[in-house]
Amino acid sequence: MSLNFYNKLILLTGILNCVIFLIIVSLYKRNILINFVNLVKMVYKGFDPDNVQGIIKGVIWAFVDGIITGVLIAFIIKIFNE
Repeated sequence: MSLNFYNKLILLTGILNCVIFLIIVSLYKRNILINFVNLVKMVYKGFDPDNVQGIIKGVIWAFVDGIITGVLIAFIIKIFNE
């Protein structure tokens, strides 16, 4: 597999993680997944689901988290393909 595939995979996991994060925040606004969001608040520094600035910080953290996950997935795929 080419390097381009791995770059796309890493970027896709970052974006997908952001989308899932925003869905979870919208569910929090409807009083669903409150305990999970409180757990995420402890992990993502600056994240606050009650204001826009806190949500933006959370989205940035989610993107970074997704990039790290994508790198790990790409590394595992590369190991098994060799």
